[in-house]
Amino acid sequence: MIEGTALDHVSLAVEHIEEAWPFFIGELGGQWKSGGPNVGFAASQLLFSNNAKLEFLEPYNPEENPFLRRFLDRHGEGPHHITFIVPDLLDALEQLKAFGMQPIGINLDNPFWKEAFLHPVEAFGIVIQVAQSAGEWVTDPPAKLPNPRVSHPAALISAALVVDNLAAAKHFFMDLLGGEIRATTITPEGVTIDLAWHDSPLVLRLLGRGDNGEGARAIRDYLGHLPGKLSHLEFSAPQLPEVDSVDIADSMLIGYSPGEQNNSTDTLITKFVGTTVVVYQKANDRPATHQAEKSASHEDS
Repeated sequence: MIEGTALDHVSLAVEHIEEAWPFFIGELGGQWKSGGPNVGFAASQLLFSNNAKLEFLEPYNPEENPFLRRFLDRHGEGPHHITFIVPDLLDALEQLKAFGMQPIGINLDNPFWKEAFLHPVEAFGIVIQVAQSAGEWVTDPPAKLPNPRVSHPAALISAALVVDNLAAAKHFFMDLLGGEIRATTITPEGVTIDLAWHDSPLVLRLLGRGDNGEGARAIRDYLGHLPGKLSHLEFSAPQLPEVDSVDIADSMLIGYSPGEQNNSTDTLITKFVGTTVVVYQKANDRPATHQAEKSASHEDS
């Protein structure tokens, strides 16, 4: 096991980072953490109320490194990678190789940020970034950053990863990367396993077929030939975003928890910059004014 591993963030590939701001800042209250150009791409990170981080990547001088431009041309906007922080990248690389993985894109030149990647074919349909960081990346926000419409930011709770081989995914994310089971749920759509890492506010939710075949057809239809796919992000918010919802079938959503299970009264399912987003509004998270209005409306009826 790679001791001290932490689930750091999920990264979305977008054409223009600014186009993500109206929803993730304006409606969900994400706060600027960092941003800036790199070789072939620019990145920015937002922080949510539970300190979970969401990253956005856009092409920047792609002729210097066309990887992100190629990704967008092939797949369009949407989830790009999941990042895990490790205390010693060299040790992590040795353990990954011993596990049978073939790390790619290894870069040990930057003392502040050393990194390597796992190809989606090996990593259950999503790029996995494994990095060693010398500290938090923090920069001043741009002057044109919009103000949130909401007074209380949302919490980024989980990223849902649908996998073709649940046993292999558990072996990788638990036995190698050190994830611990927070909850297991069996539904007609399959088995969901919530994995958490010490000091990591973000949960990785795995969804796969059950031992008795639960969800086999739904997962096969959803994944097709893919070994896995990041289905959606889940947020909990004091108030729902003022955006249009989408039908579950239209969003190809699979493996989300019903509102009753999450102790929520309202749920919004929407899609933004190629990523399906589920937002739960829990009764105890509602602003007091909203609760009073709902109570008054109930009495009037």
